[in-house]
Amino acid sequence: FNRLRSRGSRVLTHGGGDAYVLREYDIDECVDELGRRLLRWKHAAIGNQLKLAKKTVATKLDELRCLEHGVLQNWWDATQRLADAEAQTVTAVADRSLVTLSEVDRLNTVLRDLSAAAFEAEYRLSAKIQDSVLTEISTLEQQLAEAKGRYSLYVGEMRTSIADSIAQLKKDLLFSLQKLAPS
Repeated sequence: FNRLRSRGSRVLTHGGGDAYVLREYDIDECVDELGRRLLRWKHAAIGNQLKLAKKTVATKLDELRCLEHGVLQNWWDATQRLADAEAQTVTAVADRSLVTLSEVDRLNTVLRDLSAAAFEAEYRLSAKIQDSVLTEISTLEQQLAEAKGRYSLYVGEMRTSIADSIAQLKKDLLFSLQKLAPS
């Protein structure tokens, strides 16, 4: 607005108030500059939101990797315990009588069930984490799209408002100039 004031011509109105006569080119130039500044602001805001979303996704992926590592470690521990238990079972069978053989078979079944349960738990946990991360990504992408839409709507409304204000100002100035002009 200071640029418009410096380029405009100061005049007195019929009521004795101060007014400025502005060139349409100067007004258009200021509106264009405002538009460029708004676009730069928009790009910066969207860039910041995108960085935040990427950081969130990276954090979630790191958490997923840590959880997967923990699940894999538990699976390996269960597998090792299973191998250790099987080795102990073989030793017990060799040392004991046929009566304990049925007990060994039961223990092997329990160990297999535990291994299957551990594998199932790993699968469910991995699926749940992946679903959570994908949901978060989808939500962030939706929020980003909504922010872009709101910004575009805001810019359109701002342009329309400025254009209407300029048109009204131009109309008022022409009317005032026509009143000032000798008939």
